Amino acid sequence: MNILSRTSVVLTVCVGLVAASLVVASPASAATEYSFRSESSATSEHPFGSLCIDVSYASTANGTAIKQWPCDGGPAQKWTIVFEGRWDGVVYYQLVSSLWSPDGPKCLDLPWGNPAAGQTLQLWDCLGVARQLWSVTQVPGSNGYALRNLQTGQCVDVPWGDPIAGNAVWQWTCNNTAAQQWNLRAW
Repeated sequence: MNILSRTSVVLTVCVGLVAASLVVASPASAATEYSFRSESSATSEHPFGSLCIDVSYASTANGTAIKQWPCDGGPAQKWTIVFEGRWDGVVYYQLVSSLWSPDGPKCLDLPWGNPAAGQTLQLWDCLGVARQLWSVTQVPGSNGYALRNLQTGQCVDVPWGDPIAGNAVWQWTCNNTAAQQWNLRAW
């Protein structure tokens, strides 16, 4: 192979790599999306739960309430689990909503990192801060996972384990009850 042919091959490969790096993936194509089904809504008809963590009215506005709602597979119920790091040996993730605003991705957020048990959760711009980082750990002896916040150490919880559509989702002291167990379903 002569020098001109080698230069042509190298140039072609370089141009291809540059072009590939300019392709921007859509949010949905970046990773697997999951829904989080509430174990407290499990029945014989819906053994993995019939209510999912849901963004109210599929809004992308900061401060939008997070509630439980009948699982329908819509974008308001799809979350990407994005690795953020390891603290004290525990892996933490951002839970990124499939609902993106023109400003970028939105995450499951604990308002201002409020440590109070019973603080409801919201949707907010993804910031990578402790109030938006969650461990996803299987609860021993169950199919469910607990979602524990890095900043407060509390878990995502259905108030009183009440399987009623529209109930806000909040943080509560981790206790491994069905109210804090979430079954993951990949989409």
